[in-house]
Amino acid sequence: MRWLLHCGFHQTKGIRAGLTDLNNDNRHRTQGREEYLRRRQHLEALQNLLKKALGARLEMDRECRRQARLVAERQYKIVKPDATHDEVDQALANGGEQVFAQAVRRR
Repeated sequence: MRWLLHCGFHQTKGIRAGLTDLNNDNRHRTQGREEYLRRRQHLEALQNLLKKALGARLEMDRECRRQARLVAERQYKIVKPDATHDEVDQALANGGEQVFAQAVRRR
């Protein structure tokens, strides 16, 4: 599952398409009921694994964005210690992540 956390959008889309193809193939095969059920259970397990990995990936992305925002807020407060919370929010919304780098270059 760890490898799936590092998959890009197109890779994930390809995996989903592959699972859909397997599911369709399983539905259209002429085999016994036991074989069909076994394949369906296997596909469901793979789909659940994919959902779990994608959920973990989304959570990891959210946490990275949250951490980046906290770093940007701290840096902004270093450059402008008297900035209010609203000023910090507005600056970050307008691309203020670069304020710290610009202030360091000026010195």
